Amino acid sequence: MSAGACNAASYISKQKGRNRKINIDFIKEDRYLSWKNYIRKRELFGMDYVFDEIPNKIVPFDYETFFNHSAAFVIGTTDCQSGKPVYFSKKEYNRETFLQVIRASSSLPYVATNC
Repeated sequence: MSAGACNAASYISKQKGRNRKINIDFIKEDRYLSWKNYIRKRELFGMDYVFDEIPNKIVPFDYETFFNHSAAFVIGTTDCQSGKPVYFSKKEYNRETFLQVIRASSSLPYVATNC
């Protein structure tokens, strides 16, 4: 997973320990990481769980603090068709699309994919 983007986002949102909590407390949760996910959706990490349920319901991400912070935050992804890098700055995503971009940054072929 793109630990760099996930950790930096929590840092900018001033949520110290947020990613540690998620990575440690949820590691044994089947919806987070399991072969069941791979069999059902061809992804070891439950990407909907990780990038929707956790940040929006279980361990809420502080979108307001993140988007009000003056720090530049660029997220790198890979275009599935061309294999070329694609970068997104804060001007190119918003609260509704932010987690989609972080999710794309965190996708890995055969482990967690969006392609």
